[in-house]
Amino acid sequence: MVRRSSSPLATPWGRLALTSLTHGHPVTVVTDPDMEPAMGRLLVALSTQVDQVAERRR
Repeated sequence: MVRRSSSPLATPWGRLALTSLTHGHPVTVVTDPDMEPAMGRLLVALSTQVDQVAERRR
């Protein structure tokens, strides 16, 4: 059985942002418009620069 956490910090982006904050390395995440607003706010709160492209490339 695979157990998934509902915590945003359990996502790869959340772990990367937390690690970068801990070690003082800047991180920029480029995302499509489908990123959940809560995840974007969390990343910004963890000092991550979030750049959202205008449209999703197909």
